[in-house]
Amino acid sequence: MFKDSIKSLGLLKEDARLSDYTTFKIGGGSQGVFIPKDKDCLKNFLKLIYSEGIRYKVICQGSNLLVTDQGLDCFVIYLDSDYFKNISLEKDRIRISAGISLKVFLDFCIDHNISGFEFLAGVPAGIGGAVRNNFSFDSSSLGDFVLDIEAVDFQGREILLNKGDFKPNYRKMDMPDVIITQVVLSFDGKFGDKKTILEKINFNKDFRRKSQDYRYPCAGCIFKNVSKDIYAGKLIDDCGLKGFSIGGAAVSELHANFIINKNKASFEEVVSLINVIRDKVNRQYGIILENEIEIWD
Repeated sequence: MFKDSIKSLGLLKEDARLSDYTTFKIGGGSQGVFIPKDKDCLKNFLKLIYSEGIRYKVICQGSNLLVTDQGLDCFVIYLDSDYFKNISLEKDRIRISAGISLKVFLDFCIDHNISGFEFLAGVPAGIGGAVRNNFSFDSSSLGDFVLDIEAVDFQGREILLNKGDFKPNYRKMDMPDVIITQVVLSFDGKFGDKKTILEKINFNKDFRRKSQDYRYPCAGCIFKNVSKDIYAGKLIDDCGLKGFSIGGAAVSELHANFIINKNKASFEEVVSLINVIRDKVNRQYGIILENEIEIWD
């Protein structure tokens, strides 16, 4: 009866493995992957599982996640229905749903000659996750463009966050623990030349192809940089760890802050490799690296 109520609100994939929803391609099952039809269905789902005392987690593009092979005792919400993939231009702002990928967002910017977001090119993430983690590159941060955030809390109540309710920080947005459903971005009327926008996007894509290792499944950078001048990848490289592996998990030889799933790596192998890296950097430099990826276990 409980599962039937959930199924009336959207698609419930009870046999799904979370490895199919993460770029690392690692992860076991859960109580089910739930794809709500729309925001009302999401709200009703949250009210329902809250009344039952059941936990949930949210996945966007799964680009910065490492999930246990043992499976999770919770539901996983995946905002993948058409309702969560809307985008529109409103004068000097863009209203965009959380399920939109950064690639689709940039295609929209190209079509409308909107400049300023080229730094997002080549990043395998969605808007919801990119805002939550305040994706940054060089001197640009997505959080600096955010005007409003529409969200739903764990009890299924709608929340509107305005400037002052959230604060962009390094690799995270300081904000309440809510599910982002839509954001409003400002671009200050920065319409540009389509050719120039495309050139910047292609430059950033090419830069990431050459400097970041997406040849194998991975979750992007594993650790946060220590500061603007102290890069985690440089510390790991200087420790001689490029190419070091445990089972199917290996430190990329292209970018030392990338762990790649080179040969059917397990969750435990990746965690062990993370611990080895952190321990060696700490012993050599007295620095404890902080995870940039999110680990679900």
